[in-house]
Amino acid sequence: MNSLKTIWTKNQFIAYVLIFFMEADFESSSEEVDFIHKTVGETTFIEMLNEIKFDSDFKRITKIREYYEILNFEEMEKQELISVISDLIDVDGKREFLENNMFKGICRLLGLTKS
Repeated sequence: MNSLKTIWTKNQFIAYVLIFFMEADFESSSEEVDFIHKTVGETTFIEMLNEIKFDSDFKRITKIREYYEILNFEEMEKQELISVISDLIDVDGKREFLENNMFKGICRLLGLTKS
């Protein structure tokens, strides 16, 4: 069931996913923020940060799943998405247990595999 009010670009989707992961350990390091800025641009980062802050965890996961289906990523884009999420998780020099589990979970949810 599609419950979305607007359609995002792939860049907005990537920003939302990265912010979701940035907040996974309830801490946002300056390295993570800088990484997302460089990846999606400051305007998109701020726009999606403003969107995600009002969403529950359930709503966040629902949006990620629904937008992923709508945006119809090509295989190469899927691998790039996995890579950029993994890079974000590692950017602050520590891969937290929760982040790692979320990474595995999002890969399963979206049917992604690391190459």
